[in-house]
Amino acid sequence: MGGVYSSISTEYNPFSNVNIYGEMEALQSDGYIQKLSINHDAFQNDLFTTFSLTKQTFDGVSQSFDYGKYCLSLIRSVQSINPEIHVRFPNLAPNTPHLWYNRSLCLYHPKNFQWEEEKNPISTVISWTYGWIYFYETWLLIDEWLGPEIKH
Repeated sequence: MGGVYSSISTEYNPFSNVNIYGEMEALQSDGYIQKLSINHDAFQNDLFTTFSLTKQTFDGVSQSFDYGKYCLSLIRSVQSINPEIHVRFPNLAPNTPHLWYNRSLCLYHPKNFQWEEEKNPISTVISWTYGWIYFYETWLLIDEWLGPEIKH
């Protein structure tokens, strides 16, 4: 970055949840997600939202799968300031690749992406979620993960 030092916030700031939820509301208005809900104390404590995907294309991701059947949650807390995406429904296969230890979706390698409180790239995270589901559905059909991956 041309010698400019930029510090990345590693402390949990519940006020950032206001921005995250606002961006998610915009995604719902634009038709990318639906059925958005949020916990009542998210702006003071941990963030827990639930939402469903829609059949609309996001960043050119294929529409050949029924994204609308996926109910997801986005969780952000003191224990994990990075937003975590969990599939609530349908149940994922027991041996599903690219999940973290807590069965949240592995959308990126931590060396390639660092959550920054100030940026709140929830639209990026939702776009990656559409991509993950596309590769998951393909994996169910051919038993091979075709998405980008870094062994870790």
